[in-house]
Amino acid sequence: MNRKQNLRLLVMAATFLALQGLSLWAGTTVAVGTCKPTLPHFATLTAAVVGAPAGGTIQVCPGTYAEQFTIAQNLTIIGISSGNSGLPVIVPPAGGLVQNITSYSVTSGFLNNVPLAAQIIVSPGVTATISDIALDANNNNLPNCGLIPVGIYFADSSGTLNHLSIRNQSAPCSFYGFAGLLPYPQGDGVFVQSDGSLPAVVTVENSSFYNDGWMAVHADGTDANVTIKGNTAVGPGTTYGNGILVEWGAGSAAISSNAETNAATNGQPVGFWGILLQDNCPGGTVINNNVVSNNQIGIVVDCNSNIITANRIFDSQGDGIQVCGSGNTIQGNIINASGGAGVNLIQGCSDQNNLVSANTINGACAGVQVGTDASSNTIGPDQAFNVVSELLSGNSCN
Repeated sequence: MNRKQNLRLLVMAATFLALQGLSLWAGTTVAVGTCKPTLPHFATLTAAVVGAPAGGTIQVCPGTYAEQFTIAQNLTIIGISSGNSGLPVIVPPAGGLVQNITSYSVTSGFLNNVPLAAQIIVSPGVTATISDIALDANNNNLPNCGLIPVGIYFADSSGTLNHLSIRNQSAPCSFYGFAGLLPYPQGDGVFVQSDGSLPAVVTVENSSFYNDGWMAVHADGTDANVTIKGNTAVGPGTTYGNGILVEWGAGSAAISSNAETNAATNGQPVGFWGILLQDNCPGGTVINNNVVSNNQIGIVVDCNSNIITANRIFDSQGDGIQVCGSGNTIQGNIINASGGAGVNLIQGCSDQNNLVSANTINGACAGVQVGTDASSNTIGPDQAFNVVSELLSGNSCN
């Protein structure tokens, strides 16, 4: 063939691919940084998420990336090692984090229509896989009670997070104006939210969270579906949040094999839970095989038909497990050193048809406490040691 014929064939092939909705770049890999000289590379993640082909992979070289960015197409982002270094880390820009999105208006959600300063946003309809990268929001320069810092915000979007280190998504605040109380932090490590127009389906696994102001992982809104497994979460100590929060009509949740600690009160009235299923949460959630310690309350279930099993809960300032709902199963948990009850079907919730059995409780005001308005619950047999009362009725535990 002569040169003109070759050119004509290339043009025809490119036209065919375009008509098929394909890209000559589809499925290719690019890099951020210079540790992969054979790959097309970008200086910043912001440029890479725009310049990479849809469906492609971005390999992130070790280094510090001071930026906030939005993922607007399906991508895989993976941190890689080079030489003896294996730490790609995303930090705030030089001037600090800035508002780049407002959360959805989800009725009665904890973060309802509030300004967010997210390090990474995953746009509606997009699926993003992110692994082997650190996000550190230290030195975010956010004002007191101003913007809410978030590590990764999934907005009607989906993905998998694996082997991430998410730290310091925290800003000071005297939120709600409790007089005489010290400011406490605010912020989420991972925030998954759906307004119902598109599903958000996110798996968070094998990752570590440290010093997130409110929640390490937070799912909110209709059709927010989360699997949270194999993570560690260390809270700041004084907070108005929880290690893990699933709330307000979320589609589904599975919470297993996590280790969570340090959401404890320091004079504030309420609001410090290791794992919380909040109002209208999805029935059928399984919370199992988690280790939960040093919280005001270990696990709180404020809805119906969930399974809480094989968890180890210790050093709770109040109850180990607290239930406000019906049809829940609380079985096979080990609960040590609770300031309140090991398990409490709390007064005022008219708890019905809950099963509490085969739990081992050591050191508590009461092994199991049941509100006087509860009915048709199955209690025991449990094993209780070093408790004032094995079974207690009412609202007071002394």
